[in-house]
Amino acid sequence: MRSYQLLIKKNLLKLKRYLFKEKSLDRRSSLCLVNNIPTPYRRALFDEMFRQSELEGVDLTVLYLAQSERVRKWTVQVRDYEYTLPTVFQKRNHRTPTSDFIVNIGYFKRAIKPAHTLLFGYSYTTYIAIGILRKITLKPTYLFCETTLNETKQVKWKIALKSILFRTLFQHYFVPGLRSAEYLIAHGIEPTKISIARNASPMRPTTVLSCPIIDPLKVIYVGRLAPEKNIATLVKHFRELGPEYKLTIVGEGPERKLIEQLAIGYQNIELIGPVEPDALSNLYTQHHVLALLSRSEVWGLVVNEAINHGLALLLSSTVGSSADLLKGNGMMLDHLSKDSLLETLQVIKSNLIEFRSQSTAIAEQSTVELQSKAFLTTILRLRHDR
Repeated sequence: MRSYQLLIKKNLLKLKRYLFKEKSLDRRSSLCLVNNIPTPYRRALFDEMFRQSELEGVDLTVLYLAQSERVRKWTVQVRDYEYTLPTVFQKRNHRTPTSDFIVNIGYFKRAIKPAHTLLFGYSYTTYIAIGILRKITLKPTYLFCETTLNETKQVKWKIALKSILFRTLFQHYFVPGLRSAEYLIAHGIEPTKISIARNASPMRPTTVLSCPIIDPLKVIYVGRLAPEKNIATLVKHFRELGPEYKLTIVGEGPERKLIEQLAIGYQNIELIGPVEPDALSNLYTQHHVLALLSRSEVWGLVVNEAINHGLALLLSSTVGSSADLLKGNGMMLDHLSKDSLLETLQVIKSNLIEFRSQSTAIAEQSTVELQSKAFLTTILRLRHDR
């Protein structure tokens, strides 16, 4: 009987070591990234993180909760280091503009076993389950949070529950910029536990930028044609500005027909629908200003695309990236009217050369390589500090 007890004790000890002891530092560590679906705006980041991880001796894998969502039906090439978890339930979540409600299985081994796991979000059941299981097994879990205070219109008990989950499940937090850091601090997270890994876009011009003649001043909007983007209001007021100002609208969405009707008969407004990345890059180089006056915008990656192409910015304060990317390279406009729009565009036109130059300088500090390095450098530091 005693031999059986010793055998059981020995196996339990092995199990404990497997679950609770992180790999020693002289071995390759493992890092798992978890994202809801394969997305084109994370493609370059994950590829760069994989490349840098190889150089740092880190085994990197990426897990997705689903192949696609009901609204965002992107086609993205999946790499060998990526895997989509089995989905047991998926349904459109009408409380959000784009996302689904997703429940998965099969993540125990893939998301719990790695030494480190970084979650790109927290509002899915699978994310919470992974966080809880890793907490039980004493393995660090990190959160990349893009939410801002402008996005949190919820009842008090839900806000309180989120605060508890934040403080309980995660050992460190990454944010794309200052607005998301403010959101986490409001939930009781210590600033010392928050690191910035600024969002970036790989879309860059293939030709040398120049400052073309600014008559007319060419403004471009890129994004979903949805109510929260406030694009219909922009079109209504832009119609009255005259031929000195031109607006190009790129994208698709539920307000497409409404915007088409508003633009009928106005030669200074053009709708061209969605375009491929190469064509979009060419469009950016043909314009002077990006307009993004959303009522709700967590970050707005099109802002990164625009500054990469040297465009001046016209943003609302509710655009999450405005606190990081709007610095002497454009104007902020929250109260949209014909007069305020005209006045703001006149200021941009008068300062266009300076604004475009500043956008290019900011873009050099907002690259995919720097964002990837921010993630990995911090995770490796945290690994050594444990």
